[in-house]
Amino acid sequence: AAAQTAQLRQHSSDSGSSEQRSSSSGGAVGGSKDTGSNAAEQVYRTSSSTEEQLVALQTALREAVKLGFDAPATLSGTLTKSDGTPVARAGIFLRAERELYHSVRSDSEPYQIVTDAEGRFQFSGVIPGFYQIQLGLSFEQIDGWTWPVQSDDWIELQAGSSVTHDITLQPLLELQSPVNSQVLTGDAVQFKWEAVDGAAYYNLSTTVDDKGSFLSHVTRQRITDNQVEIPVTELYNSGGFSTGSFSTVEGGEGWQSVSPASLLGFANPDSRFSWSIDAYDAQGHVITRSNGYRLNEETVGNLPFFYLKSRTMTAADMLVADQKLEEAMEAYRRDYADNPQDDHALKMLIHLLFAKHSHTRDARTMDEAMGLLVKLVELRPDANFAFNLADYYLDRSDWSSYNKYHALYLKLNGHEPDSYDRALNGVALMYQGRLDEARQELAQAMETDPSHRFIGSYLAAELAAGQPLDSVLELAKRYPQHSFGQGGYSWPLLIMELQAERTGGPAAFDKLLADKLDAYMSRQDEALKQWAGEGAPTALKTFIKAVLEVG
Repeated sequence: AAAQTAQLRQHSSDSGSSEQRSSSSGGAVGGSKDTGSNAAEQVYRTSSSTEEQLVALQTALREAVKLGFDAPATLSGTLTKSDGTPVARAGIFLRAERELYHSVRSDSEPYQIVTDAEGRFQFSGVIPGFYQIQLGLSFEQIDGWTWPVQSDDWIELQAGSSVTHDITLQPLLELQSPVNSQVLTGDAVQFKWEAVDGAAYYNLSTTVDDKGSFLSHVTRQRITDNQVEIPVTELYNSGGFSTGSFSTVEGGEGWQSVSPASLLGFANPDSRFSWSIDAYDAQGHVITRSNGYRLNEETVGNLPFFYLKSRTMTAADMLVADQKLEEAMEAYRRDYADNPQDDHALKMLIHLLFAKHSHTRDARTMDEAMGLLVKLVELRPDANFAFNLADYYLDRSDWSSYNKYHALYLKLNGHEPDSYDRALNGVALMYQGRLDEARQELAQAMETDPSHRFIGSYLAAELAAGQPLDSVLELAKRYPQHSFGQGGYSWPLLIMELQAERTGGPAAFDKLLADKLDAYMSRQDEALKQWAGEGAPTALKTFIKAVLEVG
């Protein structure tokens, strides 16, 4: 139980989610007296989770047979700390990728074990496939340490393979400034932290504390030193917004339940902020981080909190703080009309329009926001603003505007585009008919994106360029997609089904495939959806529907 609690608390510490509140309420329920009704509910839940597990195993076995997997796999390893100390009696859960989207169920997990005195573990008879490891640790085992695992760290167990996968806990890195609720009033914030051996770069995240809820944002990426100075205007630009489950004002349902603290972000001198650092090696793997368990005087270190009091709130800001968002929006309109150089009023007006659109989905609200964003990026050039504009124009196939703001984004970004940037631009190039450039961008994106989120677009581009199904199948195997509801073998299976369907009439199949890919690249999505939904299902219809869902 302690191990599972540690796992839940670690998750809430890392993500700032509501898991901690869920854990607390669960503890209260667990402390109540058992009744006949509760016992019956427990039997039902156990039976239900076991049935789900059996269905999942059945699905995995069927998929393994389709892929020609004819022997189980073995995985073994050792769990230690970086100083060589073995971690004994820790829970090791080997979880198939289709089972990762619910919490560990210790009564029905098919692959679970406890490490021995030397920290060793081994799983035998494992169905081949993609897996991740999750740990169950006591507070004593994890205090002052972190497991530098990432959400896209996958283990592929092939048929008959015997894989060794050792796990090493690393000491948490120490933050140096600003810390311990320091009050800052300057035009920039100087962040500094402990240097990490082997670190090629660091990512800095900041968090807004909203009465126990937390909104985190990666503020600066690929920092090559162990310190960085960030202008307060850049901090004002960062962040998003969060919605509450209730409103503190009458009639505050819908978009007016958006959290005021999240809307104001670093522009609110009354809010408390925190920050964290992740250290990466040259290959982009996390070495260690500052966030984690610090449970006693020896490990607690500096607290990552600070206040930013570089500005005073305007009357419009105060309306946001009071959750009078419609009134605030009109106040910002007046402020901007009175002073077209007031970039704060303009930024907050856009932010409120985005928040409103997230609830109303009114296209006019979004159009107004993006029109104002064009003006804001001139007053306050920012890579995120330029990216939002490029994405908006991509969605509308306005290629002149898309190319303009994509180029501006690359100029302001300050580092090489990441896999998501490349993939999105590859899709945009494909829609513009620039197929060779699109294939290059998508190929580079696949190499650097462990989740291979846009593999479907890449496969479609390769097929449109005339590549044979055999070659495309190899790409699907090389770049397995890992995402919610999408298994690593999904695309290879789709291509294999296309191959089987093609044998019934290669010439007719090739012509229909080319026609549908032309329609896809010319953005005839609705016509394709209608075609795919009519008549008997086919492998090509299934493939086209999957391609339309990419991204």
